[in-house]
Amino acid sequence: MPMPSIPLTDHGQQHSHQMTVVGVIEVCQGPDCTGLGGGAALLEIEELVAAQTTADDARRAQHQSQLNPQQQQHQPLSSSYRVVSGACRNLCSVGPNVHLLRQVSTPSNTSTDTLLEESFAAIKSVSACQHVARAIASRGTTGESADTTTPATDIASSLQPSTLMIRRMQGIRWECLRQVARILAKAAAQRKTGDNGGGAIVTETTDTRKERYRALCHEQLVQMRAAEMAAVINCNNNNKLRARAEQRLQRLEQLASRSIDQA
Repeated sequence: MPMPSIPLTDHGQQHSHQMTVVGVIEVCQGPDCTGLGGGAALLEIEELVAAQTTADDARRAQHQSQLNPQQQQHQPLSSSYRVVSGACRNLCSVGPNVHLLRQVSTPSNTSTDTLLEESFAAIKSVSACQHVARAIASRGTTGESADTTTPATDIASSLQPSTLMIRRMQGIRWECLRQVARILAKAAAQRKTGDNGGGAIVTETTDTRKERYRALCHEQLVQMRAAEMAAVINCNNNNKLRARAEQRLQRLEQLASRSIDQA
């Protein structure tokens, strides 16, 4: 999910000769972290960040429309982070691990300095991913606290009637995301080796293979949505939460399809 660079001065203003600061959320995809659910964490955090970014962009556009042209020239482009998969950093015993990085470069310097700002350990549940998303939403790429008055990025944050319902919904979502991550890993492996994981060479066309993996991912994501819709019904059929569930399904299907296309 590529995000724009954010040229900033010390006062948060955009100038071409100033340093460029880019926030990066690195989700470890090393063997141990992947086995503990790192693939699911990557998908969940990507979706949460995308939802936050959409809300931020809408609020920023509304704010920009209220400024005069001179004021608009001095506004930062975005405060979004980009989510990437990362290699092992030898913290396997407390995985899956998520690292918040800041990449800093200047026009006169062809290299980019990467600074590790914060690490999150044991990100192996939906609630743990939400904790990471909230921590990131609370700051801008300049390191200053950001406006976090966006709508709730998760259904569970708005559901009060049944803690058991919330836990069940989150458990189903996490397991579905783990299955999707396994499907995506298998798709990538098949492209490299030419077999289906069982040692047999597959003769299907590339398009047929991709559609098969998309269908498998869709099946898991539909199960996830069904659990979320059950929770929505338990919350008096809240239309806002229903729309959030549909948006989540669409975003995750787009993320899965993009990964399959790249495999």
